[in-house]
Amino acid sequence: TANSLPAKPDAWTLCLGHQAIVLLMNENNPELDEILQKGFRAEQFSNSFNGDNLQEIHPVVTDQPEVAAGIAAFTQSVQPALTARKVKDAAALFLALQQDPKAIGFCRLADLTVDGQTTLPAGLRLAPIDKNNNGRMDAFENIYENTATLTRGIWIGKYPRELSGSLYAVSNSAPTDAAVIAFLTWITSDGGVL
Repeated sequence: TANSLPAKPDAWTLCLGHQAIVLLMNENNPELDEILQKGFRAEQFSNSFNGDNLQEIHPVVTDQPEVAAGIAAFTQSVQPALTARKVKDAAALFLALQQDPKAIGFCRLADLTVDGQTTLPAGLRLAPIDKNNNGRMDAFENIYENTATLTRGIWIGKYPRELSGSLYAVSNSAPTDAAVIAFLTWITSDGGVL
């Protein structure tokens, strides 16, 4: 990610793609209208994922280190998801969210876009995050319609940086080996789905 790039200024780098941890919710959440108007703030996650307000929000997370790290960075907590229900993988997360209207959960964007899929699992929707923490969803924050608009929002910086980052190839010098160049070309074209 951007934070793990070497400090060496003369290093050769190539951005391969972006990664993100995204928030999902049940589309039948009883507070849906209010959530769509206000979004979720980092403070709410910090409180909810660490035991407060569990009557209002039922947090669920996948048992993936990158998800835990993203939540920790976003909520500025050392032990994220302390009281959140942990599930094995994205499929289990989707099922948990479908079964509980008050459930919210984080997963990797890649879990939603497997094999180029653009539709969300039945009964789920992307949950909006109030990036500037002003208590309302401003027009520039309106990137949660679908995975395509969310992906574009991530690329242009409308998504919290703590929940997203870039994936890089890094080397002391630009590659000259034909096989390496061919591989990097494949990764950054239609052949490499990240």
